[in-house]
Amino acid sequence: MGIISQDYFNFSLKTIYILLFIGFISLLFVFLKSYYIQKFKNIILLFSMFCLGIFVFKMQQYEAPNIALNKKENLYFSLNKKLNSTSKNRRYEVVFYKNNSEFNAVITVPKDQSELNFSHFYEAEVSLQKTEKPYADFIFNYQKYLARKNIFYLAYLPGNIKQSTKKSLSVSEKIKNERLKILTRISTSSLSVKSASFLKGIILADRTELDTETVSDFQNSGLIHLLAISGTHIGIIFAVIYFIFLKIFPVKFRNYAIILSLIFIWSFAVFIGLGNSVVRSCIMISTYMIYLLLKRKPDLLHALSLAGLIILISSPQQFFEVGFQLSFCAVLGIYWLNKPLVELLPHSKYSALNFLKSIFVITIAAQLSTLPLVIFYFHQFSFISIIANLVVIPLAEIIITFSLFLAIILGLNFNIIWLNSIYDFMILKLLKLIHWFASLDFAMTRNIDLNLLEITFLFISIYSFGILVRKISWKNTFNFAFTFLLFIFVRIIFNFQQYQKSEVITHTYFKQNLLSIKKGDEVLFLLPENSDTEKLEKYIINPYLTVRRTQKYKIKYFPKNTNLILINKKAYPLN
Repeated sequence: MGIISQDYFNFSLKTIYILLFIGFISLLFVFLKSYYIQKFKNIILLFSMFCLGIFVFKMQQYEAPNIALNKKENLYFSLNKKLNSTSKNRRYEVVFYKNNSEFNAVITVPKDQSELNFSHFYEAEVSLQKTEKPYADFIFNYQKYLARKNIFYLAYLPGNIKQSTKKSLSVSEKIKNERLKILTRISTSSLSVKSASFLKGIILADRTELDTETVSDFQNSGLIHLLAISGTHIGIIFAVIYFIFLKIFPVKFRNYAIILSLIFIWSFAVFIGLGNSVVRSCIMISTYMIYLLLKRKPDLLHALSLAGLIILISSPQQFFEVGFQLSFCAVLGIYWLNKPLVELLPHSKYSALNFLKSIFVITIAAQLSTLPLVIFYFHQFSFISIIANLVVIPLAEIIITFSLFLAIILGLNFNIIWLNSIYDFMILKLLKLIHWFASLDFAMTRNIDLNLLEITFLFISIYSFGILVRKISWKNTFNFAFTFLLFIFVRIIFNFQQYQKSEVITHTYFKQNLLSIKKGDEVLFLLPENSDTEKLEKYIINPYLTVRRTQKYKIKYFPKNTNLILINKKAYPLN
């Protein structure tokens, strides 16, 4: 709540120091043995954490650099991070240097230029522009997203690049360069393009070369978490390494196996770039395993809380990342729903059936607990995702283990053709299966809008469902039904509110202007002739329909040389 408050209200430093001082004094009172203080101890601790949240977020709240820049500048820069590519361009996070100042930016480089790496400085003439706020609330706020990463500029490099080798590299740059070399070896191996891209994404956290169709298939089938290095990947890698060390060390030296396995996953995390989801997973696993090392009974909630506290103190901006919210919701959902759902289903004498049952229950628990956030951020949900996860997740252990093994072999510069062929065959079959799941359009519901109040009631309903499956009774059934009906009632109110709205809006997409005319639940979009309708639907039309909670729309076209459109005697300029 402290982090949210500082992001929303942006308190001054003076106010924050006063709050921090009051929070610290309040914390000291907890140690007094007064009856009244002990009675309100939890409230005092909550207030102290609230003040700490405000303070740590302010310390890492970035502001735009005060640098005089022209629209075109000849600048030196160095690579910071690779981003996803398009069909024509590569994108990178870079650090620009001007005089004695430096600033971060996202740069777009045509693919006919050579790839950037971490061992060079670069010089080029670039076109610069500041990030801008979206013109409407239903458009993704890319400016705010980049500002949280301390990026306030976008750059385009149309011409040639000069480069010079760095005299010395930092430890971080050396590691990044080695990772880049392995990525290049995978790209130049005998693997097919799709398999190589998949391998780079699933093990080395590099999704920059994945084609849009593959990413779309993973999204529509509800399996996108398999592409992003997350708790599943790190958990499986930890389990494999731990199993190997257990075979090496005797049982009485099990602690050494745990310590070495933790060292391995942290070394692996550093090597692949310390991505936020990877760090989260490593902290969660480390916290849980340290309980075992200290010979304390592992407590999932304590481990999760401690992991969250460490992450948010070191990087409070992570609170606003979708991955952070989804991973904590998934773990909490599994904690809350897994055990009662397992007990609800009959136990089999066959271990294979029990294993499938546990996979089914974990999938249901994770899907239910993350459903509100998935709809809130992605505005879609596929009912087929539950089946897709049930089919693919049992294979994940084999796929991730094989991928790790192959990445190590290719990283050591061994290109074993027959091994690559086996991996190719397995991954291409997997991608075909996922494409089939994604193509089942009848199971996909798109353009769903949820606001914060609706999300709150939906989470309360999921919590009530957990109580119901723990103890099935009339009281618990009534509570669950009441909370869910309350959610539906609130949703009907917001849907009706949007239905009542009539408006005309001028939309902007790059240099194109278009109009939308809404009356009731119907929308008419007026687009310029020969415009890219597919892109306009993706970035303008669908987001607008989502936030206005309607599916009914028509598209009409107007001549490109049109300067204004007259609607109800009011002129709307298009230049």
